[in-house]
Amino acid sequence: MTNEVKVLITQYVNEKGVLKDDSKKEVVIKAMRPYQFFAITKVLKTLINELNADENINGALVGLFDTVEEGMDTKDLLSALSAQFVKDSAGSIGLLLEVAPESALELISILSDVHPEQLKLQEMDTFFDVVDAIAEVNDLAKVVERVKKSTKSFQKSLKWGEKVTQATLSPVN
Repeated sequence: MTNEVKVLITQYVNEKGVLKDDSKKEVVIKAMRPYQFFAITKVLKTLINELNADENINGALVGLFDTVEEGMDTKDLLSALSAQFVKDSAGSIGLLLEVAPESALELISILSDVHPEQLKLQEMDTFFDVVDAIAEVNDLAKVVERVKKSTKSFQKSLKWGEKVTQATLSPVN
């Protein structure tokens, strides 16, 4: 994995209601930070809820959600979807752009730190250069596995804490 990838985008400004090509700007796509992970998790959860409510879209997304198993809890579901999303970013992005364009744009914006309005105005090649850069600098499958591992450790710690609390609050005979 590369630490960062630079992509040249076009900056647009709104002058009296008219969008104008203002300048070129080099954006640096870096590995995901915790705030970005939390933000994409929130977007994915909302997206899943919306897609589950629409049977037509739900059927169209079978390929994207191959890793989803019935009865998965939300954490595992989001982890599986995040991993699958990155594993097949081009196909996933294409499908998401088709069925949920605003959510796809929001995910790309969060991971690139480029405002969604600026992303929307880019040429398609530039837009997909940003998508490719995100995939290049992030090993989301690794991030998801780390989140699972840390969550399990934290859960064990909480259970141990509960036992200590119970033991210290139990009456002594």
